[in-house]
Amino acid sequence: MKKQSSFSSTNEFHSIKLVLSDFDGVMTDGRVIVSETGEESVFCNRLDGIGVRILKNHGIETVIISSESNNVVMKRSEKLNITSHGNVSEKKAFVLELIKTKNLAENEVLYIGDEINDYDIMNHLGLTACPSDAHKKIKEISKLKLNSKGGHGVIREIADILIPKNVWK
Repeated sequence: MKKQSSFSSTNEFHSIKLVLSDFDGVMTDGRVIVSETGEESVFCNRLDGIGVRILKNHGIETVIISSESNNVVMKRSEKLNITSHGNVSEKKAFVLELIKTKNLAENEVLYIGDEINDYDIMNHLGLTACPSDAHKKIKEISKLKLNSKGGHGVIREIADILIPKNVWK
């Protein structure tokens, strides 16, 4: 399947220093397993761990931004050795403040989202991506529509795009 990129050129990728990703529906397939005690579990893909490592090894930070307040997000980010921010209800305001705090320009940030709670920030930022099974409104505004479905290597696919020589170091 051919990538459906709306980026005008690969030159836009050279400036990216920060990848911001939603969690559910991007790093998971959106499903949740709830035990009889109320404990939640999700499926994650080890390919994303490799993608995060490739990005990190090439100077690109990955951060999870989730509207959920769930321990599973924290545990996954700890495993990947990345920062995560949970319980973020106003993603646009939060992300713009994070960009300012990190002293980055908006064209140095790639945001990956899949659902309507990502709409405002994705509609604002210039560099955005979404999994192939994202909500149709997100697909309409996303600059890059990925081949991967949520939870099936989205971050790994981003790493392949941002680091095209696919150098493992």
